[in-house]
Amino acid sequence: RPVYHQHITSNNPSISYRQLFNKAQKSRRSSSKHVSVATKGPGAKPKLVGPQNSSWGSTMADLGPIPRSFYLGHESTILRPRYSGKSAWFGLTTVTGINILIFGMWNEPGQDEEWMMQNFTTNIENSKERPWTLSTSSISHQNGMHILGNMFAMWLFGFNTYRVIGAFEFAKLYVMGGIACSGTHVLHNLATGKTQPPLNKEERDTFERMAEAQGIESVKDLPPQVRERVE
Repeated sequence: RPVYHQHITSNNPSISYRQLFNKAQKSRRSSSKHVSVATKGPGAKPKLVGPQNSSWGSTMADLGPIPRSFYLGHESTILRPRYSGKSAWFGLTTVTGINILIFGMWNEPGQDEEWMMQNFTTNIENSKERPWTLSTSSISHQNGMHILGNMFAMWLFGFNTYRVIGAFEFAKLYVMGGIACSGTHVLHNLATGKTQPPLNKEERDTFERMAEAQGIESVKDLPPQVRERVE
């Protein structure tokens, strides 16, 4: 529903506040514009002022990938779209493409996994030696369910957000949100004593052979220093 600014005055003492309120409510329901109602008497007509209320639109581009029925009853009455649906499609598709590109790099045969872990994962060592990983880890996904879940959430909440704040602000929100999440992850590792980086592929293969030779069947049976890097 649109926002309405109601300014109601009356010089007629016979008109009660309830009557004025009902008059304003009737005017609110019958107009799709910002309204200022100034009454000088019982027969005065409301005067429409201010810009026409912006709409989310009804074209396929404006509707986005999520059905509008999902948002019914939850749409803001203050934040209104300032950017087209086409711009939101372009922006979010670009972000999705970047995430898919990094996902493909993780799963590319012969990829240098050590390099990927050094540049696209968050841990205490990386945050000290390669601080850019606090941001790049937010576009990094190693398995299909991880990227599907994150992209679904981004499109669910990001499409309308993009239309309200635009490309530049959305990019800042995405980057700063990623840095905040990565920083929280590092602080959690410090608080829980997980100071070692995760195992790379070569180390995992080595520990798997050792565990098989020693009859270790559960991660809980591993030494604490190893378990910390596996879990």
